[in-house]
Amino acid sequence: PPPPPPPPRAKAQKSCGTIADEGNGAWPEYGEMCSAPVAQFPGCAKSMTLSEATHMCSSIGARICYPDELDGAIRSDDSCGEERMRVWTGTVCRAGDNVVGHITYGATRGDFTALWRTVTGSNQHPARCSEAKERNRVRCCAEMAMPPPSPPLVLPGAPYGLSLTEASCTALSVRWTGPPVWPPSGSTNFTLAWSSEGTAAATPSGQARYLSTGKDHAELHDLVPGTTYTLWVAARNALGLGQWSDPLRLATRPPTRSPEPPDAPVAVVIPNSCTSLRVRLPALRTGSCAGDTAFALQVMSSMDSVWTTPQQTAAAETVLEGLDAAATYRLRLLAYNLAGASLPSSPTGPLLVGTTPRRLQAAPIVEATSSTTVRVSWANLAGPCTGKVLWTVMYLDDPAASWRVLDKRAAGTSLRGVLSCPLGCSFKVMPVVEGWAQWSNASRAVPTPSLPALAEGAMRVIMTLTEAPENLSFGKGARREFEAGLAHALSVSADRVAVVEARPLESKWDVIVDLSPPSTKAHFSLGVSASADELAVRLGARLQPGGGFGEENRFLRLLDLSAGLRRVEREEGSEWTSADA
Repeated sequence: PPPPPPPPRAKAQKSCGTIADEGNGAWPEYGEMCSAPVAQFPGCAKSMTLSEATHMCSSIGARICYPDELDGAIRSDDSCGEERMRVWTGTVCRAGDNVVGHITYGATRGDFTALWRTVTGSNQHPARCSEAKERNRVRCCAEMAMPPPSPPLVLPGAPYGLSLTEASCTALSVRWTGPPVWPPSGSTNFTLAWSSEGTAAATPSGQARYLSTGKDHAELHDLVPGTTYTLWVAARNALGLGQWSDPLRLATRPPTRSPEPPDAPVAVVIPNSCTSLRVRLPALRTGSCAGDTAFALQVMSSMDSVWTTPQQTAAAETVLEGLDAAATYRLRLLAYNLAGASLPSSPTGPLLVGTTPRRLQAAPIVEATSSTTVRVSWANLAGPCTGKVLWTVMYLDDPAASWRVLDKRAAGTSLRGVLSCPLGCSFKVMPVVEGWAQWSNASRAVPTPSLPALAEGAMRVIMTLTEAPENLSFGKGARREFEAGLAHALSVSADRVAVVEARPLESKWDVIVDLSPPSTKAHFSLGVSASADELAVRLGARLQPGGGFGEENRFLRLLDLSAGLRRVEREEGSEWTSADA
């Protein structure tokens, strides 16, 4: 391949006449340039590095001479003896891609032209590529006349002739003519702006969109069918954006058909709000002749089962107000363009205010509180707005059986149920709300513990405390205190009275007590020889209206006298109570 062209020659900062007029000696003219040895400022003796030489010439507005300029200058002027010494030139010499230095020469007077020819192949005269750090003589050159200065850079004027070349449902093609001063203004590209706002303002507003191009035409895509747009164009240069053109109002072609059904909306719970829902809408589908221009949200309540009248909106989300926490709601969307409305989207599942379907799918939390009682809690499902909602609670005590109802209309967020589940019971719940038919996930199977075996000759009885479990704790310490109070009331030793279980119910405690027979080693005093049946008769006599235990024990004072004393019997694993004690 041919060698690359040489780099453009540098120009002096000042003309020959200007340099001479500023007191820098005589500058003989050679064609369209002039030259003088550095000897005239400050003398002939000094040799310089390339950097020093370049600085010396530029300090008076000149430059280092090129070889063809030195040929005539040195031949005519040898005042400093450059014809016998090496002189820097402005020609760069390279080794591969790396700059090595500048060409210098040394020859007899008048032979520089011949010398320059040796650079390309002749060996008649010595010429070489000198490194920049070497010290050689210098001769400066300048041009006889300087080019006229460039006009000052100004912001471009306004382009004109902005016009439509083609329009479709979703695209507009336009062209324009650059500003009158073109390209001396330094303009490098154009900025096209467009907006769908209703008025044709003189300049773009904050809602406008922008496109940069280096051409005098452009195409806008993904526009809305049947929509009017305002367009502006301006030129830009190094100083910035120039004046905007006059606005142009254009319209895309109308849609060819109504949109397809949109995606369903998404409901979002608003924290601490029991009367409103935030609804997120999908993005408008643009870019086709059946694209969307707006959506309309419809709502149906379980109270009336009628879809509301659609109200169009182009917003990304909306908030529904005035809702009822005791009702469920379904949502759906319609899409609109100038050709009409789409079919409705798929409706959402039923929604409850203040909670989400996913939250209502969680499993309740179950705790076996005794051999015949369980506590079921669904506080993890219920939101802050379900305080007045009732719940249906179901249980499964055998995987091969069917689910059975424990409570059809349980209030609150928990339930204490009377239920024996030796093999384990699972539970699920559902809010009693019109239009809601989705059960929660089932809990894990939780077994209830078995009562200890009844000793031979012992009697097992049930008594009731009138205080609710939420207000009365009945742990180990309370049980020992209760046992001691009963033993004292029956005038027997404490080891003959044992609380084997305390069953927490909704508003009371059932306490299961074993009355033991007398020990064969006991002394027959203080009634210790009484049988378990006789102790039960004594206890039953006091547990009836008009009886009681006075101030003997704080737990005994809570015993329900109207409930009396009930006997616990067992037959084939089943438990029942009788009041014949």
